[in-house]
Amino acid sequence: MGESATSSRDTSSSNVSSSFIAARCIGFHRRDKAIYPGNHNVRPKIRQQLQVLRDRGWLAFNGRGTYRRTT
Repeated sequence: MGESATSSRDTSSSNVSSSFIAARCIGFHRRDKAIYPGNHNVRPKIRQQLQVLRDRGWLAFNGRGTYRRTT
């Protein structure tokens, strides 16, 4: 029990790759649809949020569905 919630969700560069493919994020839509069965817009929302993060400078789009963390 001594572990805080933030340490269990550590996203430091040692734990998370700086490059990833959008399809991997969109792959979570099955889990999210199970949590929110009435939501038919899970995949578009994931894509939208990737674009928002790109526009805010948190991600860089490398082309062909590949993103890179910038921060």
